[in-house]
Amino acid sequence: MAILKDLKKLPGKPGVFFIEHSTRKHGVKYDRQWVVRQTLGGQTRLSVLGWQSEGVKEGDALNKVQEYKANYKFNKLNPGQPSKPLCVADKLALIELKDEDNPLFKDFAERFIKNHVKK
Repeated sequence: MAILKDLKKLPGKPGVFFIEHSTRKHGVKYDRQWVVRQTLGGQTRLSVLGWQSEGVKEGDALNKVQEYKANYKFNKLNPGQPSKPLCVADKLALIELKDEDNPLFKDFAERFIKNHVKK
């Protein structure tokens, strides 16, 4: 992966990395994209949080590291309850799952047109 090669570690902050944009600046420094990389349960997860110019700060990345660790412990201790996300991909999957439970009118209309309108 090209993204792993470009990661720079934030000193003293385990699991928090950043990528500096080659030309775009935010203030005096180059713009940074914050990335959280963790190994939880034997799987390495990589979550891209966003650019510093978009409002994502170093503290947000540190909070995400702690949140994902706490979610892993919760999921391990409570296997019968719905699992909490361990990375951004898990969070997106949960959102998609909720969307499937609550279909929009658009979905019904598309299905109706597909089944009832002859071409």
